[in-house]
Amino acid sequence: MGFDRIDLPLTHRPDPLLNQHETGGALGEVIQSDKMLAVGVSDIRPCDLSLLQSAMQTRLALNQIELSLLAHQGFNVGQVASIQGRGLPIMAWSPLEDENLLTEGRHPLNAVFLNLGEQTGTDAAAVASAWPLAHPPRILPVMGTNNLDRIRAQSQDFGVPTDWQT
Repeated sequence: MGFDRIDLPLTHRPDPLLNQHETGGALGEVIQSDKMLAVGVSDIRPCDLSLLQSAMQTRLALNQIELSLLAHQGFNVGQVASIQGRGLPIMAWSPLEDENLLTEGRHPLNAVFLNLGEQTGTDAAAVASAWPLAHPPRILPVMGTNNLDRIRAQSQDFGVPTDWQT
């Protein structure tokens, strides 16, 4: 594939047959061999994250979870607090709900994002993906696109002013 190292692969979804010693050992070996810089997890419950981490010599780099204005169960069930308590960065996948929050007529928040975008001189997608950054652990939104114009527009989310009212 033309590269020597992967910076940050993620192991995805909980595995009911997880052998933390095999998985953690294998991930550690690949990191030690310099084939990966670090490794993170995705959609892993706090108990499974602890189990995997207990068998690893290196620290997991992050946990990517589903989190958006519509999918906020990570806050309600303590998942965000648990990850935050471990000091791990959190990535939010699907913060725009597959563009449903941005498509006119699909969700009432679309009009709010457009209005706030006009007020702040930013894109509605930047407004929609700015809210995770306002949370204390500065949750990183996964952009979910390879479109350079969309990436440029969403990268404005770091400059969107957010407070309890917005």
